[in-house]
This record gives sequence, C-alpha cells and structure tokens, in this order.
Amino acid sequence: MKIKSTSEFVKELQIQNELLIIEEEVDPILELAEIQRRVVAKRGPAILFKNVKGSRFSVVTNLYGSERRIKIAFGEEPVRFIRKIATTIQHILPPTPAKIWDLRNIAFQALKVGLKRVG
Repeated sequence: MKIKSTSEFVKELQIQNELLIIEEEVDPILELAEIQRRVVAKRGPAILFKNVKGSRFSVVTNLYGSERRIKIAFGEEPVRFIRKIATTIQHILPPTPAKIWDLRNIAFQALKVGLKRVG
C-alpha cells in the first residue's frame, strides 16, 4: 500500500496493530511526554493522543520508532531506503536542474508523509 498522508499512515498503523490510541485527556506539558518516554523505552507502538488538554488537535508520536513502522511508511526496508537517499545525494552533487528532475521520485517518497490532521 502506498502511503500518501500522515492520516493514511496512522490508519495503516492501526490496522497493523502498531498504534496505541489514548482517548483520556492528557496534559501536554509533562504527562504526554512521560507517557511517550515510557512507551519508547519499552519499544512500544506509535501513540495517538486524541484528547490533549487545551488543544483542538490530536497528537501522534513515535511514528518511526521501529523498523517495521518505517517499512510501512516508505514501503521498503529502512537501510535500503537510506542507501537510496545517500546514493541520490552523491549522484546530484553538484546539483543541476536535470539531475534533480531525474531523481524527483525519491524526493517525493522521502517527503510523502507530511503534516496533516490525524484521527
């Protein structure tokens, strides 16, 4: 599946059982960060905080916290993806408009999961 937005990515993480959804109100100052810290320490899933005190927005964290989630986001193994980006950078130095245009698909793939409203 090609992921085209953060919202799609979050939905796919939920389907793949890689997302913890917290419905209770959390304070964004210390509480949210502490929950996140504990989950990351245990190599846990991504977290979607749906009710952040004082905010009309949800917060999602730890999206790229495992190789599996990176593979879900970009459709390939993380090491292969990083190598592709490194090769691209080497290939386009010094940059020319033609080189950049030829490699635009890799840049779009790297940027495809952008900031959007989720959940």
